[in-house]
Amino acid sequence: MHKIEDLVSSLLLRHSCVIIPNFGGFVAKTISAKLDLDRGLFLAPSKQLLFNKNLLNNDGLLISEYASINAIEYSKSQSEIEEFVLDLKSKLNSKQSVHIERVGKLSYDLEGNLVFEQDRYFNLLLSSYGLSQVQFIANKEPEINEPSLKEKKIKVKAPIRKINYLKYAAAACLLPLAFYS
Repeated sequence: MHKIEDLVSSLLLRHSCVIIPNFGGFVAKTISAKLDLDRGLFLAPSKQLLFNKNLLNNDGLLISEYASINAIEYSKSQSEIEEFVLDLKSKLNSKQSVHIERVGKLSYDLEGNLVFEQDRYFNLLLSSYGLSQVQFIANKEPEINEPSLKEKKIKVKAPIRKINYLKYAAAACLLPLAFYS
């Protein structure tokens, strides 16, 4: 007989929402690859999971999959999942945390809120199967030592333009001859 916890993680690989009837639902969101330059990490694409305690209605996905895998009737599958939910609630009410393998951990905080912490070591995105984080050494830009103004004195020379007087003298001599022709 397959465990319900394993089935939840298996369904989250293929679906974006898995509801445990009368308990809550796991909602998945695809996160693109990330480049963390500060820590020198390249993180593969993944699924980020959230737990919504207000998703209580049975959508039939978990119960029908459990019935199919274990070759039992739908009603028997439903009653076994109800027992599973009662067990989860009793553990949580006795201040224990509940760990769902490859999904995460559920517990109550000091204020009585149900808190979900996703398992960071298992990637639920099938298209990223086998990809892991890659560590690299970040290239730091070399420091540029700019010389101060006191260290170097810049000499600026303005170009001297020489006037060619010979051209103007020749033009002045030829100008009166232009009027006599």
